[in-house]
Amino acid sequence: SDALQGRKAGTEYARMAADYIIGHYSQIGLKPFFGEWTVPFTKFGKEYTDVVGVIEGNDPVLKDEYIVLGAHYDHLGVRNGNVYNGADDNASGSAALIEIARELYAARDNLKRSVIIAAFDAEEIGLYGSTFLADTLSKTIGKDKIKLMMSIDMVGWYKASGKLKMEGVATIRDGRNIISSEAERCSVTVDPKRFENSVFTATDTEGFAKMGVPTLAVTTGLKSPYHKPEDDAELIDYEGMD
Repeated sequence: SDALQGRKAGTEYARMAADYIIGHYSQIGLKPFFGEWTVPFTKFGKEYTDVVGVIEGNDPVLKDEYIVLGAHYDHLGVRNGNVYNGADDNASGSAALIEIARELYAARDNLKRSVIIAAFDAEEIGLYGSTFLADTLSKTIGKDKIKLMMSIDMVGWYKASGKLKMEGVATIRDGRNIISSEAERCSVTVDPKRFENSVFTATDTEGFAKMGVPTLAVTTGLKSPYHKPEDDAELIDYEGMD
């Protein structure tokens, strides 16, 4: 929405987006992971905000291990009078994460491990929100307790792309076979890649990957008007996202 003025990191408009996300996480039934929904951090003297929820697992041992699902909600703001709405980048991933959280919560009795649902600020200016969470989780629960981190970043152009890229399958034991069989079951075309290897598509997996955590970067790619003011909601492939 133009009302959010492009959700530039650290602005009141990004905070409006965060409040929207918190509203949905609360309505679904998620609990804040750190006791409060907002997890503020400071970079270069400015405050930013992650939103971090959790769905607790049921296994008495495995519930103390975590899967982290994340998506950044910030974008580029307003430039030269143009609102950069970032519908694909990354309102699409943020919306997908909300709906994934809804499905996971409904199936929570089947979860063995706990699932952290994280909305990141300040991705566009340097992956700061996800790096902050990676560092914080490493200090609080220990990096060995994080079994997978998946970033959902730009998933709104499935039809144009013809596939869902899943980069990092080689970081997961039997990852390619697991993902390919699940994709076939769900009638989704996937392109499993062993590792992320493009500096241009670095995403919120980075801080976790550097700690040795298995990671998956999930995207429909760069078919949308990437970092252009034309990246608007009416161009999103909602059926493909679903």
